[in-house]
Amino acid sequence: MTNVTIQKMTRYLTGALILATLIIGTDELAITAGIEVPPEERAALVALYNAAGGSGWTSSTNWNNGDPCLNNWYGIVCSGGHIAGIQLQNNNLVGKIPPAIGDLSQLTTFWVYGNVFLGGTIPKQFGNLSQLQSIHMGFCNLSGYLPPEFGNLSLLTQLNLYTIQKQSGLEIIPVISQ
Repeated sequence: MTNVTIQKMTRYLTGALILATLIIGTDELAITAGIEVPPEERAALVALYNAAGGSGWTSSTNWNNGDPCLNNWYGIVCSGGHIAGIQLQNNNLVGKIPPAIGDLSQLTTFWVYGNVFLGGTIPKQFGNLSQLQSIHMGFCNLSGYLPPEFGNLSLLTQLNLYTIQKQSGLEIIPVISQ
């Protein structure tokens, strides 16, 4: 083979690899195409939007527009027609995390660090999220204690709550039992 032939083959293979990466990396739209999110999951996201000042978020692309997965709502990760992740870090969320968050039965990641929740607490409904593996809520100005229901999160492997405010002179010390 000549150098020209090798260069052409390399360009072709590189192009094919880039195309495959683009197709696979589309937030699982190919997997969820045509599958709508259950109404209670959409309602939970709308409750988050309303309770956390969605109209003032840095980015809220496509929020409240049809189906969260089919319409690719900003910061939402979908898998198999369910909400699998919320990734709204550093996005100017204010207000409170609504109890409806507990209706996201397939949620595995909840990343909202770097937002100001105006001293809100962590809802006990987080204990309903049996698939939850990763929580990042640092620098969110949250207060209070970890609800005992957090003990239900047997798959939780990451819990970052740094800089949570003190209540009654006691600092929150997260304890997760497995």
